[in-house]
Amino acid sequence: EFRRVLFRSLSPPSKPVFLTVHTQRLFCASMDTTLLPDTLYFSDILDGETWDSAGSVRVGGDGDPITGLYSWFGNRLLVFKERSIWYVDADPTQDPADWVIGTVSGNVGCVSHRSIASVGADVFFLARDGVRTLSQIQAGTQTDVGIPLSAPIGDLISQIDPASRAKCDAVYWRNRYMIAVPLRSGQATQSSNNAVLVYHVLARA
Repeated sequence: EFRRVLFRSLSPPSKPVFLTVHTQRLFCASMDTTLLPDTLYFSDILDGETWDSAGSVRVGGDGDPITGLYSWFGNRLLVFKERSIWYVDADPTQDPADWVIGTVSGNVGCVSHRSIASVGADVFFLARDGVRTLSQIQAGTQTDVGIPLSAPIGDLISQIDPASRAKCDAVYWRNRYMIAVPLRSGQATQSSNNAVLVYHVLARA
């Protein structure tokens, strides 16, 4: 039996990055420099193979690049940028045009998607000035977020190669947040992770 079947050939954005499952959709950003760097793309609901060309929202609208995504509590998707953190309330019962976008922090961002890790009810990540936590930022204000969690090893954090810090990779295991980083020796560049920094959550050290 021959049947007529209609196919939609709708592809995700070119050079997709930070692919994240959230509220029955796939979300991502794009590394394509011809596209706006603060744009968040998403698939159809329950269909990760269909990406409508209209399936996108700009987060912040300031051109600051998206650097990471994290599926947070409820319908909220955390959108990390270089200099700020946002949330998108991607309610699956609502039209995407009605999604609420809000600010978590206006002056702290994330430099590596792979540094984001769930630590109990908290979220740890690498900012430009060191390892920070979402609870720390929420407890502060837009102008005062305190010192980084990694302040006691600030000398090591300062050795992370800025050109390679997007490669930093973290995991939470047995009460430890462990992050692999590219530490420079003197002025020499370091293009790959060569050290692991460990924070013991219970000992707070």
